[in-house]
Amino acid sequence: QNLILDSNYFLLDIYNKILVLIEKFEVNKLLRLKQQLISPKYNLDKAEHLVLINYLLNILAKQLRLGKHEYLEHIVELHQYIFKERLFDKTSYIPHSFFENVVSISCAIGNFLWLDEWITEYGSYVQRKYRENTLLLSKVQISFSKGLYQDVIQEYNEIVINNDYYRLRVRLILLCCYSVMYEEDLQLFEFQIRNFNKLLQRREVFSSSITEAARNVSDLLISVAKLKDIKRVSTSEKKGLLDLVESHDNIFHKSWIINRINNLS
Repeated sequence: QNLILDSNYFLLDIYNKILVLIEKFEVNKLLRLKQQLISPKYNLDKAEHLVLINYLLNILAKQLRLGKHEYLEHIVELHQYIFKERLFDKTSYIPHSFFENVVSISCAIGNFLWLDEWITEYGSYVQRKYRENTLLLSKVQISFSKGLYQDVIQEYNEIVINNDYYRLRVRLILLCCYSVMYEEDLQLFEFQIRNFNKLLQRREVFSSSITEAARNVSDLLISVAKLKDIKRVSTSEKKGLLDLVESHDNIFHKSWIINRINNLS
């Protein structure tokens, strides 16, 4: 009975610390809470343990949206812990959004070996309704993150995507690839931009948040292409573009775009 009471007090303490972090983020409190969650003092029910970690992941995700990319490693560490402890064993499915976040974050830091294990182990746990499209998007995103742009195009030509959201996500990756492959042909890239923007105009299909995140990428890529087409890109022009990227809280492929701008010459 005392063990149960102690366990309940432990859970209450964790929830209180999560609330404190939500109200005001402090890195030291975050690190202490993360350590408590990956080295729990008491045996927690797996489902509840996963809920607690998801709260912390959401807090970290907010920091990423603020441009604090140094927290990526903590997110990946928590995902690896979930994988190692098999915290999904008592759940019927993995939310497709969670699975996509694992893929995006692991790609962002190049953690491909672990990601391959994750997809092999947990791909079949994705909600059935979204599973096929989620795995197709993951395959394309991995090739894209490795810089295998021709492979992305080949994979796109070989797959059938039956969902508008996933079609948009893959087409956006294609657009990023084209921005590199057609950087010496502005007219051809502008043609790809126009085609993509026609897809975006289907506002009845996409939420305003999704449309904004995709439009921000499209606008930045054409700005980069036009700047590079007329002259060498100066340090001040790079800084202007980077500041613009950082000003967007809602944008896909933020890390990749930052690297793309930094590599301009």
